[in-house]
Formats: sequence, C-alpha cells, structure tokens
Amino acid sequence: MASHDSLSGELSDPIRIFNISGKQAQLKILHVGVLSTSMKFYLIRNNIQNYPIVTPQSDYDIDMILVNGEETDYKSISKTLVNIRPVVRYIHSKYADPKKEVIPFVLIPILVKYLIKLKESLNTMSRRLAFDTADRFLHRLTATIDEHLDDHTMSIKKLSNLVFMSRSAFTKKVKEFTGLKPTEFINQYKVEKSKHLLSVTNWQIGRISDQLGFCSQQYYCRLFKKMEGVNPSEFRKNYRNSGAI
Repeated sequence: MASHDSLSGELSDPIRIFNISGKQAQLKILHVGVLSTSMKFYLIRNNIQNYPIVTPQSDYDIDMILVNGEETDYKSISKTLVNIRPVVRYIHSKYADPKKEVIPFVLIPILVKYLIKLKESLNTMSRRLAFDTADRFLHRLTATIDEHLDDHTMSIKKLSNLVFMSRSAFTKKVKEFTGLKPTEFINQYKVEKSKHLLSVTNWQIGRISDQLGFCSQQYYCRLFKKMEGVNPSEFRKNYRNSGAI
C-alpha cells in the first residue's frame, strides 16, 4: 500500500524512498528534495510505496536518485552513492534547458516505466546466465567424475582440485546448483549410472560396484537400497520382469 499521508506535511521530508513494483522487478528510487503537489498525486495515483529515511551513505539496492531540481541539489547524498547510481534532476516546467541537465516532470512516469522494463530484462538475462552457468559447471563435474569413475581414492578435495576450485568453493557451488552436498551428489550420480549397468549388462554386482569406484560392494548395496528402496539384484529382477528389455 502507498503511504496515504501523501498530502500531509510528512511528504515534505527532504529524502524519501520510492518502491515501484513491476511484473518481474522492483525499482527503488531515492528522492531528494521537497515533494511537489504533482509528485504527491503521482505517488497516490500509482499506489507507489514511499517513506522518509535518514541520509543514506551507501545503499546498493537503490536504482536511481531523483532530485527536485527546483528545490534542492543532491550534495547531502554521499559521493559513493552518486558515483554508482544515475542521478536525474527534474523541474516542473514543460521546457527544460538541456544544458542544465534536467528533465521536465512529465517525463518521469515514462522514465520509470522504461527503467522497470530494463530491469526486468536484465533480471531475465541474469537468470538465463545462471542456468547456463549451472549447466556448464555440472557438465564439467560429471565429465570429471566419469573420467575418474573407478578411482577408489577419489575424495572431495581431489575432485575439487580436478575442476580447479578450492574445496570450500566447490562444496558451495555443488550445493547451490543441486541442493545436495558433494558426496550426496556423487553417490546419486553413481547410483543412477549403476541402474543403467544393471539394466543393460549381466555384470555381477561386485563388478558394477568396483567399476563405479565404490569402496565396497556392501556399501554400494546399502546405498542403493537407501535410495531406491530395493537392493541392486532386486532392481535388476524387477526391471527384467517388467519386460523393458
């Protein structure tokens, strides 16, 4: 809900935050200077949340600094914040002198609209990049596991070294992309591969266990039953009885 003290004296606070919501993004604007009647009605009409704050020193969530160029300047805002965020000065005249680097107030709704669309587009691109990054990381990880599948000395430290990461960074990345600890992910991956071998080969359980680098057949069978609800032999029998081959 917007702050509907909008026409009261409280909206004359010199520094306020505007939170403007789009479909897939939110714009956070720092407003400096007295709010004119036009700005107050704009906030009310568009149900824009706004509230007064103490002078911010550094707020990296802020997308833009909006300054009432007729009433004040932005010297009260830290140089750090000014240097990293765009500053837009506006006046209420329909005719703004470009040399003074100000815009007329009537352009603010348009500016806000396009900034939200831009932020939504950037958010979409970031999500796509994150998915792409996850795919590439997991592809590299599973390829490395496959390459050293029968290495019984494989450890998390050794595996993280093989993908050129520290153990802590590797653990964090696996957890971020899979929701699992590295050991859990590796065991799950190996059990899935073993299900394929159980389905398409006549290899003995011990050979499959050894081929996939499990420390022992007993450990493999126990892990398999924990994940699948049946032991490897029962899985193979059930698969073949289902007529899948």
